[in-house]
Formats: sequence, structure tokens, C-alpha cells
Amino acid sequence: MLVASGLMPDGARSVAEQLGIRYMYAGFHLFEMPSAHYLPSGRPGPPPPPGMTDNQALWDLDAQKVNALYLQPLNAHRAAIGLPPVDNVRDHVFGDRPWLAADPVLGPWEKLTNLDLLQTDAWILPDERPLPNDLEAFLDTGTPPVYVGFGSMPMNTATDIARITVEAARTQGRRVIVSRGWADLALVLQRCLP
Repeated sequence: MLVASGLMPDGARSVAEQLGIRYMYAGFHLFEMPSAHYLPSGRPGPPPPPGMTDNQALWDLDAQKVNALYLQPLNAHRAAIGLPPVDNVRDHVFGDRPWLAADPVLGPWEKLTNLDLLQTDAWILPDERPLPNDLEAFLDTGTPPVYVGFGSMPMNTATDIARITVEAARTQGRRVIVSRGWADLALVLQRCLP
């Protein structure tokens, strides 16, 4: 079996088909999956027409943008390995029943997407490595902190998100651990901490 994830792993299913193995798409959240309840993420391509606010129409436009980005090269590669063309890259990538690898309490999906998902629960790889000494000392000196992680989220427009996060936790009387991920927040955090 080949399990693919990410923004648009368009070639993975073709590899599985060529090898004759099962393919599944797994998402870690809903927000890249079509829904009448929220907007699609921004993709390269022309903006929606002025006044277009219907979520389904915006998701239809999203499918067109995905096709504009990936359809020609995907179908060229499929032809090169003897596979038939696809006409909708996004639906081809998602398949018939994508997996949602998210905690059902934190990431419920029923009635939020048009897709028939299989929710697997969160995928967590246990990490047995010891924590850094300064973090252990912080954890031992007070009440359990709030953890905030930014992972691989782009921080282009939210230039003060670390400060806002720390201030929000402090307003609630909580300590906070901010994991900067790829957001490069070290200097920002040094400015907002006493």
C-alpha cells in the first residue's frame, strides 16, 4: 500500500497504479478537502470573479486551479508509463475514501466535507528522547503550560502571532510553551518575554 499526504501529491497514485498496489490519501486536517462550510486555501492562479462567495463555486474553481497546475504534467507522466489520463487531479488524489488522521474530538468531520472520509485518529510517533534540561526545569516549576505549535504554517501576514499567543495565555493566567516550527519566531519571542 502507498499512503500519500501533503498539499497535492499528484503523482503518488500513478506510482501505486503502475505497481499494482493499493493507494490511499491521508489528510491531517479537513481544510484542503472540499466543503460547503469553509473556503478553499489560496492556490496559484487567477483570483475568483468579483462577488463569488458561494463555497461550492469556490471549491469548483479550486479544482480548476489544481488542474491548471498539475493536469498536463500528470497526464504526460501517466501516458509515459501506460496509464490512462485523469480529468480531475484533486479528486484523483483524494480517491474514493480518503483518510483523516486527526483526533475525532479535535477534528470532527461529519457534515463538514463533501467527501466520505475514514477517520483513523491522530497519527503520533512516540518520541522517547529526553527533553532539554531547561524545558524540564520549566515544566517542574509551575502549573502545566499551554502548548502552541506553529509547525509548517506560513507566517507571512501574522507577524506578531507569537506575542499575541503569549499575551493570550498570560491573560488566562497560564504559562505557555511556543514551538516555533518553521516560523522562525525566536527573535519575536525574545522581545515578548520578560
